[in-house]
This record gives sequence, C-alpha cells and structure tokens, in this order.
Amino acid sequence: MREIVITPRIAGTPVTKTRWTVLGHGLTGSGKTRFLASMPRPLIIAAGDESGWTTIETMDPQLFWDPKIAPRVLAIDKVEDMPQAIAQARKWIAAGLIESVGVDSATFYADLYLNHIKTSNPGI
Repeated sequence: MREIVITPRIAGTPVTKTRWTVLGHGLTGSGKTRFLASMPRPLIIAAGDESGWTTIETMDPQLFWDPKIAPRVLAIDKVEDMPQAIAQARKWIAAGLIESVGVDSATFYADLYLNHIKTSNPGI
C-alpha cells in the first residue's frame, strides 16, 4: 500500500489519502454490494444476469458516502465487456466522477473468462 499526500487548493494542512485494495467474500445476500455502494463515489462492475446490484435501488441514500451521489453500475454480460468497463472507469476517474471501483462478482467474471477460453479453444 502506498500513501499519497494531496495538498488542497484551499490554504490549510495537507490532506492524505490512502489507496486500499479490498477483497470481500460472502454468501448471497451477505451485504457485499451494499458495502461497495457505501464507498466514496463508487462504480460497481456487476454481473448483468445477477441481481445483486439491484440492492442499490432500494438502499436508503443516507447510506451512500454522499447521499446526493448514487453509485454507478456497469453490467458485464460477456467477456468483451470488461475491457470496455475498465476504459469507461478510467474516464470517470479522470473526470472525478468516481473514486472507488468494485467488481461484483470477480467469481462471475473469472467463470465467464474461463468459459470464453474454453469455447475459443476446443480440446482444452
């Protein structure tokens, strides 16, 4: 982990931000997506055919980091969607629209990718 010191434009003491990498694991309904949605300006890259991300639609906005800013969600339906989602995330990060990125679920994406490799290479 690396700490980044940011000097704010407003006069005062420097503010520090720490970059975290977090792996959340749990059964269906255990609160993983809800946790992601409570991060600062989150983007959730979610399995399009799973409904975990719909949790956000019924969450009390007071549970968001900033109640005025709802999390963004990009749905992944095929393996080619992930590079596009990453490219979009980079644009939103550069624009200051998102500060946190979560993949919900990494297991879904890994299975999708391995299936893609298998179907692209018969006999493996």
